[in-house]
Amino acid sequence: MIAIPITSGTVEDALKDIKLAEKSGADFIELRLDYISKLDENSLRTMINAISVSTIVTIRRKAERGNFTGTEKERIDLLLTACKMGANYVDIEHDTDIDFSTFQNTDTKVICSYHNFKQTPPVENLLSIIKSCILKKPDVVKIITMAKKYSDNVLILDFLEKTKKDIKIISFCMGDKGKLSRVLCTKFGSFLTFAALEDKKKSAPGQVDINIMKEFSEVLI
Repeated sequence: MIAIPITSGTVEDALKDIKLAEKSGADFIELRLDYISKLDENSLRTMINAISVSTIVTIRRKAERGNFTGTEKERIDLLLTACKMGANYVDIEHDTDIDFSTFQNTDTKVICSYHNFKQTPPVENLLSIIKSCILKKPDVVKIITMAKKYSDNVLILDFLEKTKKDIKIISFCMGDKGKLSRVLCTKFGSFLTFAALEDKKKSAPGQVDINIMKEFSEVLI
């Protein structure tokens, strides 16, 4: 399955991109709320209601290379509001200082995410990280690393093979050298992968656009 992030700067543009993403064949739409200016509850409800596929709501902090500049309380409150409005998933960083059960009183599922923007650690390290994420009792764990060399693709796919039976997991490498893992990860057990609506609308380094992802998938899977 493929998730397409919406990185538009305004609600109006986000609504247009949601329609384009669904026409492109997205199974999931990820609303990156940290990209959107002048966001309020009404506009959040409008965007969530406009999505006919599964919805992931994400608000990345500066530390996670996101754009959100508000307080942590404001960020968590926005995620909780998205839950009440019917978002299928919210993405919460593994080191967020909150009891994940706060979100589990709703119908929304929780993705516990870890991003390493510098490297792909050894499998042993990744196994330790996923264990700490599982302790928080999320519905899905997301482990994303940076590929510094092509062999990191093999490492992350090996990690997927070792963990896919433990919990629903999303895992692949970022960066130009990690594109292969983005295409192959679902074959190795990743719950989904991410593709950009187009090149200039990437939400992470190495993200390929949806049309190229489909072409790669047809050839390699």
